[in-house]
Amino acid sequence: MKIFSGTSNKPLAEKIAKNLNLKLSGLEVFVFPDKEKRIRILDKVLDEDVVVVQSTSSP
Repeated sequence: MKIFSGTSNKPLAEKIAKNLNLKLSGLEVFVFPDKEKRIRILDKVLDEDVVVVQSTSSP
């Protein structure tokens, strides 16, 4: 299982990972000037269960 944290609540993602005896998986976040974000997953996730901890934003 892989657990990724978005930018909204890394402490929560860390607690979830710790409770599952896992470490957070790696990702890279690039923020564009207009505040859009590009996320690059650094770990292999093929054939893995993946959890992303991230709140949604208003439209």
